[in-house]
Amino acid sequence: MIPTMALEAMRTPEAIARLSRVEKIKLLKAIKEESRRRLLAFTLYTKRDYRPSWFHHLVANELDWFLTEVMARRSPRLMLFAPPRHGKTELVSRRFPAFALGRCPDLSIIATSYSNDLAGSINRDVQRVIDTEEYHDLFPETLLSKSSVCRQS
Repeated sequence: MIPTMALEAMRTPEAIARLSRVEKIKLLKAIKEESRRRLLAFTLYTKRDYRPSWFHHLVANELDWFLTEVMARRSPRLMLFAPPRHGKTELVSRRFPAFALGRCPDLSIIATSYSNDLAGSINRDVQRVIDTEEYHDLFPETLLSKSSVCRQS
């Protein structure tokens, strides 16, 4: 297993250019494997322009723990408090539900918001993540139910 931070560093064009073809294949395989297991790696794989800070590493680690506990049926609790514009929505509300459904397709997720419009918008964003080629590359078995797909744009 290659740590997420090492995989981040190896994604630069300069680092990739120095690799042989075989090394590139091995790196892609390692990135995909890590992306199936860790939220931050998944986020980097499905949103190439994502630039995490220490805060995002911390939040992603807590969400990884949370999902592990949920999958073990231990009913964990996790509360996240941070000021606006710290990336909570992207990581927690958009990427985490898609990642969690990839890891555990039968999971039920309830997303709430202060605004029905915002909740609907984020729901559509999660659906867009799940519909991407990158997502299906990692989780080919996870598909949206036709009845759960929001039809608004």
